[in-house]
Amino acid sequence: MSAARKRLVQVGGFGLAAVLLVLALRGVDFARVGADLASARWGWFLPLAAVALASHALRAWRWTLFLDTLPRTDGTRAAVPVSSAFAAVMVGYMANYAAPRLGEFVRTANVATRHKLRFSAVLGTVAVERVLDLVTMALAFLSVPLVLSGRLGAMEGLWRDTVSAWQDRVAAHALGSAIVLLVSIAATAWLVFRIRRGAGGRIGHLVRSFGSGIAALARTPHRSTLIVTTLAIWALYGIMAWIPFAMFSFDTAHGITLAHAWAIMLIGALGVVVPSPGGIGSYHWITIQALVLMFGFATSEAATYAIVTHAGQLVLYVVTGFVAMLAQGARWSDLVMERRDD
Repeated sequence: MSAARKRLVQVGGFGLAAVLLVLALRGVDFARVGADLASARWGWFLPLAAVALASHALRAWRWTLFLDTLPRTDGTRAAVPVSSAFAAVMVGYMANYAAPRLGEFVRTANVATRHKLRFSAVLGTVAVERVLDLVTMALAFLSVPLVLSGRLGAMEGLWRDTVSAWQDRVAAHALGSAIVLLVSIAATAWLVFRIRRGAGGRIGHLVRSFGSGIAALARTPHRSTLIVTTLAIWALYGIMAWIPFAMFSFDTAHGITLAHAWAIMLIGALGVVVPSPGGIGSYHWITIQALVLMFGFATSEAATYAIVTHAGQLVLYVVTGFVAMLAQGARWSDLVMERRDD
């Protein structure tokens, strides 16, 4: 991708984030938000940061279980330290606020360069991680109707209006969507043909390297550890979601339990899927709507929770990622530079 196109994507992402944030915070009484911030029990912030860092340390450790199955570019094998994987994860999270999904490539390049691993193979392990998290989140969503029994009906109108809007949009662009689909199928068929004919050259090499990263899931002998670690990561996410409620005493005022916080965290995760940098705007909108409609929060209270949880993560990721980058002696230009396999 050219530098001009990259800048265009970044500008578009921030533009989308700005629009969504304005929509999410429309009608919010910021004086009330300020009052909530002033009366917060900020002693909860240290436990919140500790839980957040622990979840990311577990994620880094889980990642090394895949990375350690990959051969180096010189054919040797060596374990990737958890500290190195943790630094790459945090730098990647920091990069996600510059552009959607940029962090996946940044942390891949970080580890691949420092430990002489093929970029495409490491990217394959990141893809495996994402699949694990998507499967876990999908299974976790099965608990939402149980936890929010009797409350989900309040979201039906919002959901119905959102789905209707998307249906109208899809219908209006049906022809364009069909053309894109046909072109995608044709391009995929051409790529497979080229690789099978042996003419894929570098493309075939990259696909095979990526496949070796995916295959790390089958090769690792730590499958039970992967399951336990994944469950622990998501359990910590639930605790991270509950602590801010206790920080502002919303847990007692609105009867928010740890199970409720878990469900709200999952609903908020849907907002991060929208391609805005770091889920800015989209996370705020869906979280505010969930708290107002299902738990009777005032809009300003819900906005306080959404702002603090998102801004807290942003600060934590940027500070920790920046410190990790300095500790590695890296520059931002080094992180975003496109890396090629030899």
